[in-house]
Amino acid sequence: MNWELVAQNVGMFAAGSGILALLIRSVLGSLLKKDIEKFKHDLSKVAFEHQIRFENLHQKRADVIADLYGHIVESERAASSFLSPIEMNGAPTKEEKYNKAINSTIELFRYFDKNRIYLSDDLCEKVDKFVDELRGPIIDFSSYLDAPESNMNVMKEKREVWHESYTKVKEDIPIARKALEVEFRKIIGMSENA
Repeated sequence: MNWELVAQNVGMFAAGSGILALLIRSVLGSLLKKDIEKFKHDLSKVAFEHQIRFENLHQKRADVIADLYGHIVESERAASSFLSPIEMNGAPTKEEKYNKAINSTIELFRYFDKNRIYLSDDLCEKVDKFVDELRGPIIDFSSYLDAPESNMNVMKEKREVWHESYTKVKEDIPIARKALEVEFRKIIGMSENA
């Protein structure tokens, strides 16, 4: 047995195996690097799509909240004007103010109902309650608009209902609106102190 030949063959085999291992490692490393780069690119693309969707959803929610808040303010003003015991010369009649108050409250509810999907269940309950608390005094007092002024009992009852309704709108409704404002600010990312 020729040890020199065996050593030479083993050396060539080892060198060839080493070169082959380096070549395989280089090819696999290159393929893995390409796969990793493709995976990073795909992941980045998906993350960007999710970011755009989230930003669009957040913007839509912010728009809905802004519009809903505008409806709330307008409805509250119309109810306050209708229920106000102070009547100015040349101002709209109580019937006209009633129509504006009830119509703005209906418009508020319709807008809210169409867009409630953008709000949490808890917030929807609060808006529903707010609308009911606003609508109640309007309806309560409106039932006395055509009351005969000759009946003193009815007139006394009308004044009591008027006072109660106006008090609810001037005292209770602003508290409920403030609670909604806090919730709205949380959703659009504003802190209480901002």
